[in-house]
Amino acid sequence: MSRINLGDWLAKDSEARLASVILDVASACVEISRLVRGGALSGALGEAGAVNVQGETQKKLDVLSNEICKARLGANAAIAAIASEEEDHAVGFERPDAPFLVAFDPLDGSSNIDVNVTIGTIFSVLPHRGGEAGDDAFLQPGRNQLASGYVSYGPQTCLMLALGGKTLQFTLDPATETFILTHERIVMPGGTPMIGANLSNLARWATPISEAARACLDGGTHNQRWVGSMVADIHRMLHQGGVFLYPGQVDKPNGKLRLLYECNPIALLVANAGGASFFGARRVLEIEPETLHQRIGFASGDPELLTLLRVTA
Repeated sequence: MSRINLGDWLAKDSEARLASVILDVASACVEISRLVRGGALSGALGEAGAVNVQGETQKKLDVLSNEICKARLGANAAIAAIASEEEDHAVGFERPDAPFLVAFDPLDGSSNIDVNVTIGTIFSVLPHRGGEAGDDAFLQPGRNQLASGYVSYGPQTCLMLALGGKTLQFTLDPATETFILTHERIVMPGGTPMIGANLSNLARWATPISEAARACLDGGTHNQRWVGSMVADIHRMLHQGGVFLYPGQVDKPNGKLRLLYECNPIALLVANAGGASFFGARRVLEIEPETLHQRIGFASGDPELLTLLRVTA
């Protein structure tokens, strides 16, 4: 196996300032990974006693991860502003000429933090077109992303990176705390009869999707898998194929997942690996965001299986 580390790979395959942003995201994630590995011993578990802008109870590790990302990225002169799921508004750094914006979910899968299930950090790098970088600067369609990815904290700590039309995987070497290239190009297998979805919500999905999913599962032609941590479910899908479903529901027609922090970065990873992502009839990467914390329904993965499941109906 190649022993190319993330820094060396970026040095030969990407522009220096963009490489610096990705390396700072990776460094923040190494620090978060230490806290996750320490579990209760790190003092990072449990609730923080606060509620974020999404109306969700924050965990201690949510808050700590957000502060780590803010500190690392705020020190990079190439970043004009950041936007976090845990912040009410974008945080600008008074750098009108800085070329990049970074949006991130510092710790996805918070409900799984205290029970030792894989969680992760999701990020998206967007161009900054100059001037003051407030909320509106981030309201760009996902197709504008210069890079995106996630770091999953599980049995291994893995960085999945969408850059230059490819999806790659780097795995953290715990001895050196360095990300090493382990998968030079991820191509999602086709024809895998696997549906990643929370079927307790099936009755609340739009009728075409719910009927198609029932037919696949009740007929015994497809299997269902669900961890309930987005990075874990997406990571399995990227390696094994199938689809991830979190569509809008009768009680939440606009969906639950965040467009800028979760869906767009994942959609780019999936597209580079040969898949597709939709919200209703719209391709996720083409959606023009309206607000910083906009939520959508999300269906992603094998295009043929998505068609069978009628996710665009």
